[in-house]
Amino acid sequence: MTTATVAAFRNDTALRQLGADTRYVLTGFPIGILTFAGAVAGLALGAGTAVLVVGVPILAGTLAAASRVAAAERRRAARVLGRPVPAPYPARRGSRLASAEAWRALAYALVRFVPNTVASGLVVTWWAAAIGGLSTALWDWAIPYEPRYEGLPALIGLGSATETRIWFFTACGLFFALTLMPLVRSMARMEASFAEFALSSRMGAS
Repeated sequence: MTTATVAAFRNDTALRQLGADTRYVLTGFPIGILTFAGAVAGLALGAGTAVLVVGVPILAGTLAAASRVAAAERRRAARVLGRPVPAPYPARRGSRLASAEAWRALAYALVRFVPNTVASGLVVTWWAAAIGGLSTALWDWAIPYEPRYEGLPALIGLGSATETRIWFFTACGLFFALTLMPLVRSMARMEASFAEFALSSRMGAS
C-alpha cells in the first residue's frame, strides 16, 4: 500500500468521523427538545392526576417511553465512544414506577438538552464560520456595506478595502476549518460521555 493510498484512507476515515459526529450532535438537538417536552408533560400530568388513579398509568407510560429513549441514547453514545454503554441494572419485570433505571432515564430526558444545546451551538457555529469564511470571495460583493460600517477588518484597524476584507474573512474561515474536526469530535464525545454517565452502570462505578 503506497503512502498516497494510506493518506487517502486516513482522510476518508476522518471525513466519515466528522460526518458521523456532526450528525450525532445535530440530531440530538430535536431529540432533546422532544424528550424534554414529553417528560415534562407526562410527569406533570401523571403526578397531577395521580390521586385520581388515572395519573398512575400516565406516569408509568412516561417512564416506559423515557426508558426506550434511554436505550436508544445508549446505542447512539456507544457508536461515538467506540465502546458499549450498558444499562445500569439488569432488566426486571415489574412496575415502571418502582424501576430506578426508568427514573434515571426520565431525569436524563429532563436535563439532556443542556449539554446538547452547548454542543450543537458550537458545531453549527464552526461549520457556518468555516464554510462562510472560505467562500467569502463568492458572496462578499452581495453585502451592502454602509459607509458607517465597513466590516470587522475596518473596525480593528486593518482597512476597508474589499481585498482586505476578503482575505481577513477567508483567513478566519481557514482557522475554523482547521479546528472543525477536533471541535466537533470533542463536542460529540462530551455529549456521549454525559449520556454514558447518566444512563449506564458506569455512573455507579465512578
